[in-house]
Amino acid sequence: MPNGDGSYSLTGHKWSPRRRCATSFLGVGQAPGGLSFFFLASNPVRRQPQSDVLQRLKDKLGTRQRLQRGRVRRATAWLVGEEGDGVQTIIEMVNLTRLDCTLGSRRPACHGLTRAIHHAQHRKAFGEYLIDHR
Repeated sequence: MPNGDGSYSLTGHKWSPRRRCATSFLGVGQAPGGLSFFFLASNPVRRQPQSDVLQRLKDKLGTRQRLQRGRVRRATAWLVGEEGDGVQTIIEMVNLTRLDCTLGSRRPACHGLTRAIHHAQHRKAFGEYLIDHR
């Protein structure tokens, strides 16, 4: 439900990892213009009584994680993207996350290659440097 100041009030449920230290959430919610993506500035699940939190194991990314479902009541949230573009916004974010993961694995791979080249240039076997063996 839109508020007058550009924010929205959300009510519903939010699944999240068991670690309750998060200070904010991203989530999908129904807005008047359709399914939309929202940013919740403070953790609404954290403030709820323990009786409101349901925990279970859920298959996620090939592992079994303990997730909790918390009730969100009239939590203040802001749109990420345009109203009604929730699915498209999630797809864009997932794509950027995948690119970030590939860049994160690039550094160790380059480091290993640099060390292997250095080793081959400076290590001798049978009277020649390893890099000169063909």
